[in-house]
Amino acid sequence: MPSLMMVCAGAAGALSVLNLLLTVAVIRRLRGYGGLSAVPAGPGAENVFQVMRAAGEQVGAFRARTTWGGPVGQEFLADGTVLFGAFAQGCRACEERLPEFLELAKVYPGSGAGVLVLLVGAERDLEAKRAALEPVATVVIEEMPGGPVGRAFGVTGYPAMALVDSGGLVRVSGTTVRDVMTAGAGV
Repeated sequence: MPSLMMVCAGAAGALSVLNLLLTVAVIRRLRGYGGLSAVPAGPGAENVFQVMRAAGEQVGAFRARTTWGGPVGQEFLADGTVLFGAFAQGCRACEERLPEFLELAKVYPGSGAGVLVLLVGAERDLEAKRAALEPVATVVIEEMPGGPVGRAFGVTGYPAMALVDSGGLVRVSGTTVRDVMTAGAGV
């Protein structure tokens, strides 16, 4: 009888370890696809999770340095509707969606002065993204999530995109260019 109990206890332990390993694998896969870190929010959004401030919410005060070394703060938003994007190093969904965001930034009214991009990660790992974005956007790099720009925009997942009006009010937010431009078509 004691050996049967030991076999059952061992089997239960082995099943617990297997369950834990499978759970970790599923979480990694979802993060890789952006499923746990990036879903659209705002009017017409199909998913229920939020990755940044929603439509109708106010962007907080912030002060940061651009990649050019100049200061940037909430006054950046004062000249008209700003296209905002936040992308993190190592985020597969960010890698997939950045080229489309870059294409929009190139044709966005006020390109450069009307586009603000937050890149999160080590600066040395972001050189290619920085070089691609700087001609069409004001770029800020924060080494870790939760820096001044990320906090001001309420970024909790990546990628995050929004249209923000001159008063700092988020008009629409989401995780794809389509989310932002479909809901913000009147901009």
